[in-house]
Amino acid sequence: SAIPSAPADFAAVLAAELGERTLIEYAMGEEHLYAFVLQGGSESGAPRLLDLGARRPIEALVQEFLAGLTDRATLSTAAQVARVGGQLHELLLAPLQLSNPPVVIVPSGELARLPFEALVASAPPGAQRFDQLEFVIDHMDVAYAPSSTALLALSRRPPPGRDGLALLLGDPRYASEGEPRLLASRNSAARSWERLPRS
Repeated sequence: SAIPSAPADFAAVLAAELGERTLIEYAMGEEHLYAFVLQGGSESGAPRLLDLGARRPIEALVQEFLAGLTDRATLSTAAQVARVGGQLHELLLAPLQLSNPPVVIVPSGELARLPFEALVASAPPGAQRFDQLEFVIDHMDVAYAPSSTALLALSRRPPPGRDGLALLLGDPRYASEGEPRLLASRNSAARSWERLPRS
């Protein structure tokens, strides 16, 4: 069936498709970051729209958090992850007042690079070890979607078949990384894989 065009109808249909999940769709305004929150289920109530504050400081924290997780020269300590990951949790998730349901996050802008499940929900003062940190993933199931309309369209697709086939895509190694090699194949014969253009 078609996706409803009226906002109220769309929210009601989407809430029914969400089941027990909660949708969090972030939107970057010119100056502020907003969150649209919709609890799933037939008794979900109206969607909520929250102003999460100034956008630029949040984006700067996201960049700092990601740099600390990925840059080998600046890998973060547990204290740094607790500080920045905790600040992001307080800005992005705590104001939504979720009761630990499974969530579907539709990120926007810089948030599309952020692993929300790695944010720090709580940490004791002066935490120095990662096992002292409580991450979002410790108490919340997190899934992602590119948009709420895409989520609704995908939820209406029939489940995948059980034919045992899978489509796997990847890019061979760069020349500087050594010779390309086949990592997995159902066939025993090796194949010659071509580069994916502009990858």
